[in-house]
Amino acid sequence: MGAHALEVSQDPLSGQPETIRAFLGVGLPDPQRRLLGRYLDACRAAGDGLRWVSPDNLHLTLRFLGAVTPELLERLTVDLRTLRFPPFEVRLAALGAFGRGRAVRVVWLGLEAGATELAGLAARVEAACARSGVAPEPRPYNPHLTLARARDRRGVELPVLPAVPAVPGWLVAEVVLFQSRLSPGGAVYSVLQRFGA
Repeated sequence: MGAHALEVSQDPLSGQPETIRAFLGVGLPDPQRRLLGRYLDACRAAGDGLRWVSPDNLHLTLRFLGAVTPELLERLTVDLRTLRFPPFEVRLAALGAFGRGRAVRVVWLGLEAGATELAGLAARVEAACARSGVAPEPRPYNPHLTLARARDRRGVELPVLPAVPAVPGWLVAEVVLFQSRLSPGGAVYSVLQRFGA
């Protein structure tokens, strides 16, 4: 990857490199992204209590890394360069939500196919993270495609949403290291590296 691949600035007070907000995931092909983008546009009209994901940011998370140093990220990428796995199909399923009772915090799509393979891939990514010095992830892996998050941290009542379109399945053949930059308009993701292709 090398330092040139990361946009890392220095803290003006300490002169030390700032951390990089990053995560590992699986991207969506353009046809599926466009189809879900139209669905998300329709969902936005259903109510304003949820922040719907930008179609450009749609992905299946394997491991959220948070703010990590460039050195740790470099160690992890060296380890992940050896990652190989047989391609497998992913197909999305019905809507689901995280929250308590009627207070929904996250709206997502589950998986009809590929959940077991995705969980196995996430376990291999987690092992690479551990070898590289990333703190362990305490929560069990739960494969899903996040569509929206509640604006209120306590959650919101889920509005009536349009029916989810039939999204064709696709082959997963690579893991992507994403950088996430926070902005007033929401997070902006960029690809740092691809593994396993």
